[in-house]
Order: sequence, then C-alpha cells, then structure tokens
Amino acid sequence: MQFYDLAHPTALHGYLWKQLGFKRIAAAGTDVKTSLPGTRGIEGSICVGPAGEPLNAAAKQSPRAIIISDSRIDRKLLDTVKARNLILCIPFDRILSSQGLRRSSTIYLTSRLAKYAIKRGIRVSFVSMAGSEEALCSPVQLVELAKLLGVKEEYARNSVSVTNAELIE
Repeated sequence: MQFYDLAHPTALHGYLWKQLGFKRIAAAGTDVKTSLPGTRGIEGSICVGPAGEPLNAAAKQSPRAIIISDSRIDRKLLDTVKARNLILCIPFDRILSSQGLRRSSTIYLTSRLAKYAIKRGIRVSFVSMAGSEEALCSPVQLVELAKLLGVKEEYARNSVSVTNAELIE
C-alpha cells in the first residue's frame, strides 16, 4: 500500500519527508492548488476556509476538495460536498500544534466532523498539513491520529493511501 500526504511547502525543504514512508508528499499551494472562498479559479483546487456560506458557495464551483478550517459541522456545506462527490480534507496541524484545553476542544470538534462526514458517506482525507519539517507525520501516525478521532483503522488506511492519492495526483 502506498501512502500520500499534503503539507505546506516549508515542511518539505529537508530530507526527512523522504524517510517517512510516503510515496509522495505534495506541497499545498505549489504541487496542489489551494484557494480561499470568494476568490477566482477555485475549480480543481483545495478550498480552505471556515464553515459557512462563503465556503458553501465555493464548494459549488467544483473544487477538488474542501478543508473546513474551524472543524465545525455545517450540514448544508456537507450536503453540497456529498452531492458533488468532493473530498473533505481533515488536517491534523491544528491538533498537533495546540496545547491544553484548546487541543482537547480541537480534537472534539474534529472528531465530530470526521464521524458525521463518514456516516453521511462523504469521502474523507486525513492529511498532516505540516508547516515545518518537525511537524511531518508518518503514515502510521496519520492513521493513529484518525483512530484517535474515532475512525476505524481500515477506513483511515484507505484514506491515507487511496483518497489522498486521488487528492494530490
């Protein structure tokens, strides 16, 4: 099984990423186009923003995937994601970079979002979105973080390999 990840370009300057066991780690904004709601050229990109109407409108413009930056459940947005067969990316950078109660809250919100999306039949992708080389995760760590959110291991492995390959290839 081959594994894929998505990270910020700053995380891929060294050689550590080559030793983690991924076939490829794509750089967000460089290898894979990213966009914000309300901007032009959303089609085929990964659209990043907080849940709400602007992100919902962006989801209707055929992006490749959506990242809900605040991890809130927006049923209308998730219905659009499902109807258009988009990928919902769940990044772990906010979980890994926060501490204390903020981390607990982030885990709780992200867990609810992941479980709700999977239950609704939405394709979910788990990515590190690491901002530095030290924040990169191995494929096993990504799977374990998904399991921390309450996702079954088989689904998490499939997400880090098949769904992420679809996302970045």
